[in-house]
Amino acid sequence: MYKLVNQKLCNFSYNNQTILYAVKTCAVQVWTENKKRDGATNFITGMGGFLQAILFGYGGFRLRNKSLDFDPVLPPSCSEMRFTGIDYLNSSFSLTVVNRNMTVTLTSAGRHPLRLFVDRKSIALVLNHPVTVNRTKAYIKLGS
Repeated sequence: MYKLVNQKLCNFSYNNQTILYAVKTCAVQVWTENKKRDGATNFITGMGGFLQAILFGYGGFRLRNKSLDFDPVLPPSCSEMRFTGIDYLNSSFSLTVVNRNMTVTLTSAGRHPLRLFVDRKSIALVLNHPVTVNRTKAYIKLGS
């Protein structure tokens, strides 16, 4: 959770160092509890923390009462970031972040329509029709 706080404080240097360390020390997808590579193997909570740092830190995802908010930030050494299979209100979507843009694609539609709200605009999300907008704070919620 330190990564989330640092992300909000724009301490990208700390985030990048810890994320890169986690990626470099991953051996055959089995993580250990400490740097000496002993302790608990298959350290599930460590893996969960790493994924949360990516999703909620760099992706900026926040689940609210009536919306799913996001405000993605690319790490300095990353040219593109993709989040796939994000489920919200019985629908699924993907988010691709590239430079100054982000693309939201509804990949599975539930019973109720969803809308993307960004830059004071409301955009209907249509199945398999990508929507590309400027990379900024946005949110998805029920819409008609």
